[in-house]
Amino acid sequence: MTEYVKKKIVEKLAMFTKDLKASDLSLSFLTGKTVLQNLELNAAVITEMLQFPQWLQINEVICDSIRAHVPFTSLGKDPVRFSIGRVRIEVSTCTEGREKQDIQLGSPNVPSKYGFIEKVIDGMRVDIHSIKVNFTDPKFHARMEMADVVIQSTTPDWKPAPLNQTRYRNEQEDSVVIYKMCTWSNVKLEGWSTAEEVEDSPVPQTQLRLICGETNIKVALKRRAADCSVLYTRVVVHLGDLVWILSQSQLRSASRLIQSLMAAAVKNARKEREKEESSSTDSSETSSVDGGRSGWG
Repeated sequence: MTEYVKKKIVEKLAMFTKDLKASDLSLSFLTGKTVLQNLELNAAVITEMLQFPQWLQINEVICDSIRAHVPFTSLGKDPVRFSIGRVRIEVSTCTEGREKQDIQLGSPNVPSKYGFIEKVIDGMRVDIHSIKVNFTDPKFHARMEMADVVIQSTTPDWKPAPLNQTRYRNEQEDSVVIYKMCTWSNVKLEGWSTAEEVEDSPVPQTQLRLICGETNIKVALKRRAADCSVLYTRVVVHLGDLVWILSQSQLRSASRLIQSLMAAAVKNARKEREKEESSSTDSSETSSVDGGRSGWG
């Protein structure tokens, strides 16, 4: 039975992962725990899912471990927990524009009514040890690191509590309000120009550094109970202490980063416009030919 379930899980995740095998998955029904080791996601699928612009792409997403715990005996008050280890993401700009891939993600099943399964999904808790994003550009490199990321359900006054206290049901409006909060201990952003750019500059380049302390994002989500559609969302961001010692060379480095990103975006937009103009020209020529033929007839 365990092997059958592991096989089905691998089949469901096959589209989003690379070389995932049933042997990489550890599953226990008695404890409700599942462990995945050394998981590599399909970067192309993730890029399309996140709807990245055509001038930006994800090259690699690797996670060293994912641990899931399902409290079968107390799903009504305890959340399903996902503990994720270290995540590394490689992102780069596309000077020639990324080719859009036709990836069929499938249409999600829209529930007819807000029920027990929706309560379990909305109440899930995610803990991430660290996220490291490396950004590569021909003129600039950057790195972002986040630590101790937690996504959990809270009460209306933003305090952790059992799941039955993290939802508010309005019977008159037939709606449900859900409260979620995302926190992390710190974020560190570093950026520097490439060696070629530094050599061409008469002024020495200084590495750009920005550190942000403990931050939280609070989300209140109101859904219609009849069909689970989202009625409105409120998001509040509380930033921690920002540490950024600015100098002339650091401002120059930040300017280079912005200019590089804008150049890639403008170049891609120009190519898209040229494609649209070429496509419209071909369509008009085809229409003219068809109209001439029908006139002769």
